[in-house]
Amino acid sequence: MRVRLYEVGECCSGNILRIDEFPASLSFDASGQVMTRNVGRLPACQLEDIGGQIVVNVGNDELEVGINDAEIESGPLMPGDHLHLGNRRYLVSYERTATDYPPSVRVKITT
Repeated sequence: MRVRLYEVGECCSGNILRIDEFPASLSFDASGQVMTRNVGRLPACQLEDIGGQIVVNVGNDELEVGINDAEIESGPLMPGDHLHLGNRRYLVSYERTATDYPPSVRVKITT
């Protein structure tokens, strides 16, 4: 499966993250850029291909990770969703091949 994350937003539009192997870790390098490999730090999140459905699992509770403006702990990532990693936002693109319903989302509730 091929996943493309297109960076959108005012700060840094235009970057494209290409992910072709799973599980894939997304982490930040020293300059704050998102990398598709582990750079010696706890990843912000991990993407898994589960039967043709991409699932996000948060790896670092200190970083805000969300889907479509909701902070999450884990959940399915659908084509057209917006994935938030800290202050960066990505439009998700891939061909979903799963025939089952996506798994439920675990939303993070903070007080």
